Amino acid sequence: MSWAQKDDYRHKPLDIHNRFFKWAGDVGKPFGREHWLVTFYAQLEFPKRIDAANELRRAWKAVRFRHPGIATVLHSDETKKVYYPVQDKETLEKWCKATFRVQEDAYSAKDVLNRHVKVPQVTCYWIPASSQVALISSHWRWDAHAAALVLNSLLSELETPSPAPSFDGSEAKYLAPSLDEVVGMPETWEPAGPSNLNSPPSDTNWSEVFFSQEETSALHPAARKQGLTIRTALHTSTIVKVSQSSPESHAPRYISFGCFDLRKHLPPAGNEWRDAAALRFTGRPLNPWKSEESDAIFVRVPFTEKCLAMMALVPPNAPKPADPMINSLGIIDNSIKNQYGPIAVKDVCFVNTNLTQSITIVVFTWKGQLHLSAEYNEVYYTAGFVDNFLLRVKDG
Repeated sequence: MSWAQKDDYRHKPLDIHNRFFKWAGDVGKPFGREHWLVTFYAQLEFPKRIDAANELRRAWKAVRFRHPGIATVLHSDETKKVYYPVQDKETLEKWCKATFRVQEDAYSAKDVLNRHVKVPQVTCYWIPASSQVALISSHWRWDAHAAALVLNSLLSELETPSPAPSFDGSEAKYLAPSLDEVVGMPETWEPAGPSNLNSPPSDTNWSEVFFSQEETSALHPAARKQGLTIRTALHTSTIVKVSQSSPESHAPRYISFGCFDLRKHLPPAGNEWRDAAALRFTGRPLNPWKSEESDAIFVRVPFTEKCLAMMALVPPNAPKPADPMINSLGIIDNSIKNQYGPIAVKDVCFVNTNLTQSITIVVFTWKGQLHLSAEYNEVYYTAGFVDNFLLRVKDG
């Protein structure tokens, strides 16, 4: 269903993917947190003459008109999302005050993320102590690629400001349609009930290892020679290391939850919305010995329906899965430049809040270096264990 007008706002039902990630996020509700809270941040280097906070605040207001989806909120019945167009400067200032925050008392984006932040809309944080700008949102609204697009728009505004906006609500035309609309597929789903964790989670942490530029350059042809992509090669290494830790496991039959960006599978008619700051992401069973994703655009709806139905039947006291998940973001340089005018981007990172016993492996390339990071919850794993696991995956 398309965006519809009602009174002074637009509204649209949550689609199958919105609902799946809304369900996943609600796993953290009993603990006052949100699971899979999407965070993308960059460390910036501003010239001393520039007031970073003021410039970012100005840029953030401009981004609202390019990506109005960042201001969508859940309706009170939690079955649809709502957007209120910008009608005047006062409305824009009120929204900016609620969603742009200078976090003077934080030492890093990690510190902000683990403060049990509540973000009913996409929220932009500027952390002066670490010179990091971070975008944080619920996963039902967008994915890593969408977050990178918005971050790029924000940084581009610092380099080349947009003309003054029109306060006539016309930015609502940029509200992205759902993936089902783009590909012309119907959806048939009945809501599933929530699940609970047995052990209260703690803070999210993450560890990261890098491949040198020389190692990264050598990996691609080596993987291709074996008929693998970098993602499947690293996934295979991950599962091998898991099986070595559990000798009774059967690695060749191992299936885990793989993360897929469906943008490249959109039909030509969907190209207009290929780079929309919206959710275009799904998870599917992934076997490193048989990787097939060409049909991802067609099987995603029935698969997600079945996942939700199965998870609704899991008893609260059932053992929780602890298998690693793989999320490959590709080449981040395609979304985030190294330089925006006089402002340099020193580092980038993507992380979700993790309130489960699974470790999420995130893979991406930045400035010619392959990054391999692991998101985990500190109540289930120690930093030493995760650091060692990542190094073993890298060496594998």
